[in-house]
Amino acid sequence: MSDAGETAHARPAPPPMTEEAAAARKEQLAVDLARAKDAGWNNPMPFNYEPARDEPADNIPISGEAKWLSDAAIYQWDDDFGDVGEPNPDLEKQLYEDSNIQRIGGAIQALSYDVTTEGPEKIHPIREFEDAGLHPVMLENVKLCQYAHPTPIQSYCIPAVLTGHDVVAVAQTGSGKTAAFLIPILSKLMGKARQLAAPRPNPVRYNPQTDRVRAEPLVLVVCPTRELACQIFDEARRLCYRTMLRPCVVYGGAPTRNQREQLEMGCDILIATPGRLMDFMQNLSLLSFRRLKFTVIDEADELLSSGWEEIMEKLFSGSDVNADADHTYLMFSATFPKAARRLAKEYMEEDYVRIKVGRVGSTHSNIKQAIVYVEDRAKDQALFDLIFSDEPQRTLIFVNAKRKCDVVDDYLYNKGLPCTSIHADRTQREREDALRSFRTARCPILVATGVTARGLDVANVKHVINYDLPSTQHDGITEYVHRIGRTARIGNEGKATSFYNDRNEDIAEDLVKILIESKQEVPDFLEQFKPADPDTIEWRDGTDDESDGGIDAGAGFGGDAGGFGGDAGGFGGDAGGFGGDDGAGFSGGAEDKTASWSLAVYDNDIRAEAEEKKQEKIDVTQKMGFAVDEAGDDEDEEGDEEDDELVLAALDSMDSLEVFKHGEQTNVHHSIIPTDNFLKLIELLLLIAPIEAQQSVSSLAPELSAERLQNLRRTAKIVLSSFVADEHHGITYRTFDAVLSSSLPFLFDGFNPLFEHFLFAKDFDLSKRKSGSGSPTHETHPVIPPPATTVIDPEPILRDPGEILNFTTLSQLSFIIKGSDLFRRLRPLYSGNTHGFSMGSFEKQVFNWRAPTILLVSGRLLPSAPSSTRERALQDMLPPKRYSNSISETSENQIITYGAYIPSQWKHTGKMCFGDSSTKLFQLSPTHDVFSASSFSNDYVYFNKSPTHPAGVGFGTPVPTQSQASSHSYGVFRPAPVSLHLEDALEFGIFTHLAEGGGSFYPSKLPGRKRKDWQDRFEIDSLEVWGCGGDDVAEAQRKEWAFQEREAEARRRINLGSGDKEQDYELLKLAGLVGNENRSGGSMG
Repeated sequence: MSDAGETAHARPAPPPMTEEAAAARKEQLAVDLARAKDAGWNNPMPFNYEPARDEPADNIPISGEAKWLSDAAIYQWDDDFGDVGEPNPDLEKQLYEDSNIQRIGGAIQALSYDVTTEGPEKIHPIREFEDAGLHPVMLENVKLCQYAHPTPIQSYCIPAVLTGHDVVAVAQTGSGKTAAFLIPILSKLMGKARQLAAPRPNPVRYNPQTDRVRAEPLVLVVCPTRELACQIFDEARRLCYRTMLRPCVVYGGAPTRNQREQLEMGCDILIATPGRLMDFMQNLSLLSFRRLKFTVIDEADELLSSGWEEIMEKLFSGSDVNADADHTYLMFSATFPKAARRLAKEYMEEDYVRIKVGRVGSTHSNIKQAIVYVEDRAKDQALFDLIFSDEPQRTLIFVNAKRKCDVVDDYLYNKGLPCTSIHADRTQREREDALRSFRTARCPILVATGVTARGLDVANVKHVINYDLPSTQHDGITEYVHRIGRTARIGNEGKATSFYNDRNEDIAEDLVKILIESKQEVPDFLEQFKPADPDTIEWRDGTDDESDGGIDAGAGFGGDAGGFGGDAGGFGGDAGGFGGDDGAGFSGGAEDKTASWSLAVYDNDIRAEAEEKKQEKIDVTQKMGFAVDEAGDDEDEEGDEEDDELVLAALDSMDSLEVFKHGEQTNVHHSIIPTDNFLKLIELLLLIAPIEAQQSVSSLAPELSAERLQNLRRTAKIVLSSFVADEHHGITYRTFDAVLSSSLPFLFDGFNPLFEHFLFAKDFDLSKRKSGSGSPTHETHPVIPPPATTVIDPEPILRDPGEILNFTTLSQLSFIIKGSDLFRRLRPLYSGNTHGFSMGSFEKQVFNWRAPTILLVSGRLLPSAPSSTRERALQDMLPPKRYSNSISETSENQIITYGAYIPSQWKHTGKMCFGDSSTKLFQLSPTHDVFSASSFSNDYVYFNKSPTHPAGVGFGTPVPTQSQASSHSYGVFRPAPVSLHLEDALEFGIFTHLAEGGGSFYPSKLPGRKRKDWQDRFEIDSLEVWGCGGDDVAEAQRKEWAFQEREAEARRRINLGSGDKEQDYELLKLAGLVGNENRSGGSMG
């Protein structure tokens, strides 16, 4: 039974009790109800928690509102009015009634914010809305919303958007971000709807049977939660009044039919949650973004941390999205994490403006915070007493668990208080009813989980209570700031009370910092977490950022005296750090540290043009790099010393961390890694990838040969090609970051055992290696003899190399798949050239392996024009449109290698594919690329024998529906956007890549490929399947196969008979076929 169901039964039907207890309870309830009523609280309102309920609760006053929030009234106009609609007094009253308006409080003048801007030109903030040059109708709507003065984020964002800049805005919760983007966008579109918008019916005379159109919005706003989407829609309804711009909202949980009908009436402003948006995007007859002018990502940090990054990628780069220069991107967030920075750098204009208001992750003094020590068992009574300690007011109570949400709701309800609750297990109908009753003050007490209430903006919330404080495993202090930010919004005042006990010590230190920063009292029981000197507190703003720009003087509204961008040097500033003046690498001004050169060098050609300080160009040919030479005859001790020098070079570079103590800013986005240096590093990483802890690199020398080194260098160049070194002859940080996260997640794992070997093999004392004269001194320590051990020959890295998988390919795979799953743990299961290229051989060799497998296929690209009957047959089974291959139009006979990691056991596909989200597709040559599993579809892997369609082995293409399978109306084989298909003769392979994505695997994220469409058709030369798991799995598999072989032999003997009637009879009896009436089989006697 769900939590909702338990709540439903708790209210009308208390558990059975004795007559005396029942009488006492009834008397107590009457006392509590009278007390609540005397205190001024409304009567408690029961809710009907019926999972199938589709209508608003009967006792929810909706004031003429629609059944669903997506159907709420918007301004409808007659085309005869022109570009500005006539006033509608009834709608105006509904839209702008006081309960819907969040006024800017007078206490905003008491707040002081540092406003930071960064961009190619200074943004001049507005002091009043009249200063912004808004359209008269928009200015009138702003006044109807009772916005007297712009908030700091509005002061900067409105002029930035009006002047056509892409914007990244980072500001505290409750700072007025929604109006900051809606006001300038709508003002710019005012009067242009007829010119820019798609043809649409007259809303006054709309006929759903004949007038339906495709929605082609001009503005798209994406946000993480349903509640936030509805809030933005409400704001859009007010600001779109009389503008001739039609807003719509789509979100999960509500019926799609209602939202579809709204879209079919035309849509100019679309507000959406990611899941429902993706559902509608699949239907191009319903929704298209080809006219899109503005894309707004609200609460971007929450969207990206919740796993919606792939949707953000699709929205930014999708083929149906207007990609013209007039497309503006806006990103609003409470923090600015790495993923958000990457999106901004990759898709926004280079001159995008970044605005940050206040310290990210902080709160403000308008919230009076109180921390109260309460043991868990006493929280209910403490909550009850706290609520009655003040006058009735809108109160928001946060808990950490859905079940606790129901329990606290029931407790307060049974105490006579008007409350309701909201959490993720509630249906959308229940969630909308709860929020509506909370907004209208019918139930002024709302109990909620933190995630559900993220972004919740309800006017006049006076008190936030943390019944449970968030733990550090659930965002800790960041979540705390989000929660208490539901009160004292945009200049109003409020209070936040939190129940604390010893179970909350993990958040105590950060909690004390927040109290000190916002000038709140620190209670006695938290004094132990208070720093001795509050001025030494280091504030973490959660931006994961690389630059803060310049701070405008004038705090409160940004002033206009400050500059932007800053002019600090690189990593090490003038002292010669990472990007300093003398190019001295990581370690600042040390002169004698020859090992401290950075792998990256500063590239003056791509440095910001505003840098006035002259920089000396660096001769990259003289910079130190890593070289991998052929094996020599050095003794082990000398090899160890070389390993140690390599590690010491890296450890010496840690001196660069000293710059952070002096407030310097990193500037890696202006640095490059020279291509030659990085190629040598990749060679090194390929070489050391298989080493184990405490193993020296020199121990690999006997395994090195000229052929292996040649393969290593060839593979290193393939990996390097992923980065597409640019015209600066190196790899920029932006490229490095994008490729590493998508295609080489484990690239540097090989360094871990190298460092372990160094730490335990040497006298580890860095103080003796500071720059200066002389070599490190050595001290005498007692020798601890190693325990006696039996020497065991090391397990070979790869027992039986294949035609595709060799030592170097294995190291390349370790950049994609954890090396602990590869080295010394792979077993050859199937090879086409050994076992035969047939589906039957593949099945026999692979299907019984119960651990993950790796499939590798290699072949030669086919020419653009078929040269044989078999190639023509392949072409006939594919769509007529032929995409170019991934290399070039003329690259025939080029060897190409693809592969897949399959985490689950192989099986026949049947009606649905198998595999899970850890499945990977990848390309190993001639380019290194990875195509991770997406959440759009779970059609990851299929194995189909003819006549099942598509017949063969493949990844990413869905199997046909049941109706298609029954009718055999397959037509041509249509590969999915990112897919690999090996036809059932295992003679040809087809890899398809369409940048639009939307299938089971994401498109390439490599800078040079992510926007390209290609299809590689190749003739298979080699096909291999390798089992992961090592000796333990192999032994279990051997026993399983032996058992299956014995069972097969027994069945064969039963079928054929042995010639011995008594023995055959016993076998049949054992099988349950004869001689026992209780067995399920029949009798042959």
